[in-house]
Amino acid sequence: MNKKASIQIQETILVLFIFMIILSMALVIFYNVQKSSVNDLKLELQQQNLYNTLITLSKSPDAQYTQLNTEKNAIDTLKLLDFNKQVPRTTIIVKQIHPDEEDEICTKNNYPNCNTYQLTTFSSDNFENNFILSIPISLYFPLEDKYKVGEIRATWHY
Repeated sequence: MNKKASIQIQETILVLFIFMIILSMALVIFYNVQKSSVNDLKLELQQQNLYNTLITLSKSPDAQYTQLNTEKNAIDTLKLLDFNKQVPRTTIIVKQIHPDEEDEICTKNNYPNCNTYQLTTFSSDNFENNFILSIPISLYFPLEDKYKVGEIRATWHY
């Protein structure tokens, strides 16, 4: 084999090697971009799921105020004392915001002299980020036969 043919073979191998390196770098970059896009989509879907959970919660028979089998557009605070529904990686709190009172978590012993109902709890020690969603609602206090302004606040830990 002559020297010129040997040099051409080495050049071809070198060009193929460089091409493979560039191709592998492009694949790694493409993979990272796609992974980031999928993670963003997953986060968006989780946020939409949290919003749907809050909307469903306010219309749930476990929490909705009904009078003579007629659904009213309010949450019955007495029903919230026995509310039991688990939502993964989420803390849900219902809070009376008007008239403003001192924060106190509601129990059967201090109802209706309280303003915060902790529906679900979740320890967020292992998560760095929180997504908080809040929706205004009407709260009905059956013992007082009064409506008050409140909010449902959900904190999703991720």
